[in-house]
Amino acid sequence: MTSIHPSKSIKTAIPNTTTAVAPIVPTPLRVQRLSASGTTLLGSPTTILDNQGASDEGIIEAPDLVHRNGLWYLFFSANCYVNANYNVHYATAKSITGPYTRAAKPLFKTGDGNGLTAPGGADVDHDGVHMLFHAQNGNGGRAMYSALLSYDGAVVSA
Repeated sequence: MTSIHPSKSIKTAIPNTTTAVAPIVPTPLRVQRLSASGTTLLGSPTTILDNQGASDEGIIEAPDLVHRNGLWYLFFSANCYVNANYNVHYATAKSITGPYTRAAKPLFKTGDGNGLTAPGGADVDHDGVHMLFHAQNGNGGRAMYSALLSYDGAVVSA
């Protein structure tokens, strides 16, 4: 059962555009080690995921990592927030540096029965269960929503 709760909305200008314009370039998500103080980068960054070209409209963004039950869950948004293709997706890996395997379908997307349009920008609480994200509110703006996550191996549901 989906449990999605709206919050106050924020009005933003949403142009009628897309970013899937050639040339589509990489938008890699990367991780990199930090010193014990957390102020110095160590070694080189590792790319853990990149867009899949036109199917992602050339964009993945808003990464959030959760470690749970021996797996890493990388939540991210794909596509551009200004249109209905924007979504909350995730991928899993046994190591923080990957390789990551995308889930078969997004966690949230327009038209999947939850009443949301263009959901994205998700952030998961440190407990791995409480998620906040935004979606179009139908009044020319975006609203914040919350959801409770559950895990069954590499499958996440809300």
